[in-house]
Amino acid sequence: MLRDLTAFGNSAVLLPLTLLILLWLAHVGGRRPALAWLAGFAVGIGAITLLKAYFLNCPLPHFSLHSPSGHAGFSLFVYGGISLLTGRSRPLWLRLVVIACAVFWVLLIAWSRYALHAHSIIELILGMMLGAIGLVVFVALRGELPRMHFPLFLFGGATTLLVLALFGPLHPLQFESLLARLGHLITPTLPFCSAAG
Repeated sequence: MLRDLTAFGNSAVLLPLTLLILLWLAHVGGRRPALAWLAGFAVGIGAITLLKAYFLNCPLPHFSLHSPSGHAGFSLFVYGGISLLTGRSRPLWLRLVVIACAVFWVLLIAWSRYALHAHSIIELILGMMLGAIGLVVFVALRGELPRMHFPLFLFGGATTLLVLALFGPLHPLQFESLLARLGHLITPTLPFCSAAG
């Protein structure tokens, strides 16, 4: 069950959802909200990716920091973005319910990473902070969107199908080894990394 839950935070699932949201924003709102979504992605998920590449080669074991959680941060960015888009132009109480459900869902995914011993608490917090920063960038830059309902059921169905297709009979797709190799090329040039030199 934990592995099924944590699969909803895998990059192999969240990257296609990110692209679908980008296409939807471009369709209903034009260039500005689409670019805002890309900017939020670049800031939040880009920072997680770079820090992963760094800390996989230069961990801080005293702080239990070996790799910020991409599952937690990316989930917060994507599912948080979906909740904001779904809740807009709705009554306040419904917006709060949608946001509360998204928060609960992201916390469940983060908890699954901790329960599977994939990340420490500080790695989960760092990942979620960076995902939240990306989401703030998106909200700050997106401007007004037309009053067109977000296709929540379409995205829910797409997410479920992706998880079933990628993590049913197949092994999870992992990007950690690729990031570790990338970091191994970069970290020798950083004098403040204990693994350098």
